[in-house]
Amino acid sequence: MQQPERVRYYRSHRKIPAEDYELLLTLHDINLSNSDCMSFLGRIHGGDPRILPYVKRDVVNERAKLQEAITQQDMDMTVKYFERRKAENPEFFFAKQKDPATNFVTALFWVDGRARALYPKYKDCVFFDITFCTNRYNMPFGPIVGINNHLQTISLGCALLPDENIETFKWVFEQWMVVMDNDHPKNIMTDQDQAMATTIE
Repeated sequence: MQQPERVRYYRSHRKIPAEDYELLLTLHDINLSNSDCMSFLGRIHGGDPRILPYVKRDVVNERAKLQEAITQQDMDMTVKYFERRKAENPEFFFAKQKDPATNFVTALFWVDGRARALYPKYKDCVFFDITFCTNRYNMPFGPIVGINNHLQTISLGCALLPDENIETFKWVFEQWMVVMDNDHPKNIMTDQDQAMATTIE
């Protein structure tokens, strides 16, 4: 028997059934929007999402948990890969930042040996710009790039970041200077982000 409308929306009565959750995993993997997920699940149960024993907010919350778990799993795999590279080549450098509450890795910075060797030659002008970079983790990706004598771009470092705040940019530049023996570039070109400008200054 269908529950009364007023009971269905009580938080204590809202739950995504196991069979719907399994289907939600598939819908999440193919990257449907939350609204499309609700519509699809509604059709499975008769065509109207309003008859479901949960609401869109429940789907949003579950998908956020799924994304966080996937992101952390991939982060852990990346850290292990970096650790192997470091063991094979001491010139490879990486640093990670963790959330003190969850102990999850929230930021990564890395530089390979080739970049460390090239940096003293091509430090006259470097570029750091994250505005055009997007990825499946919804994390800003920040490459540090130089220009060689043939006007070709060369990677001088990379960062995967949780946000675009002053403290985050400060952490990136501090790690970069650690690996580059505190040898400052002559010029840094960026976008007009105020947080980045403040950090550089």
